[in-house]
Amino acid sequence: MNPLKSLRQRYVELSEPYRLLLQLKAVTGGFSRSLLPECLREAGVQPPRGQVWNAGDIRTALHTLRQMGLTDDKDRVVAEFEHDLCIEGLQRMAPAVRKVLERGAGIHTAALRLRLAVYERDLKAYERARLDAQAMEEGGNHPFAGQFADTPTDPGWTLCRNCAPHWRICLPARH
Repeated sequence: MNPLKSLRQRYVELSEPYRLLLQLKAVTGGFSRSLLPECLREAGVQPPRGQVWNAGDIRTALHTLRQMGLTDDKDRVVAEFEHDLCIEGLQRMAPAVRKVLERGAGIHTAALRLRLAVYERDLKAYERARLDAQAMEEGGNHPFAGQFADTPTDPGWTLCRNCAPHWRICLPARH
């Protein structure tokens, strides 16, 4: 990695599959690595080699992105680049992520739906996702129980242009 190159320059030099994978990582906020192959297929992203994305392709790509300084040690897009890439990848990746979530994505569904709703500035989707998150919390035995307590409930919050970079404050910590 050349430390003199900006994040944007390093990103532009990537092959298309790697750029799109990085956009997907930004859109999902790193919530679930297990959803990556399905989301990539749904978005129509061709793997760098072969017919379908497999675990080896993703491992290789994530290693390359980490070596280039575009992701951190937890394979999340570096904080200073995540918001820009999320905005860039939203149009192509959000519908793919949403389709995968509709098929059932386990415990990550509510957090990803909240994230997409805010980035897309979709008040109705935000309210539905927030109600679903509250219902999970009330059950008490869900892995996210209590995690959404600090999620803003003011509907106008989703229309705020400056809210997206603050996801690490608004959503549960990612592990």
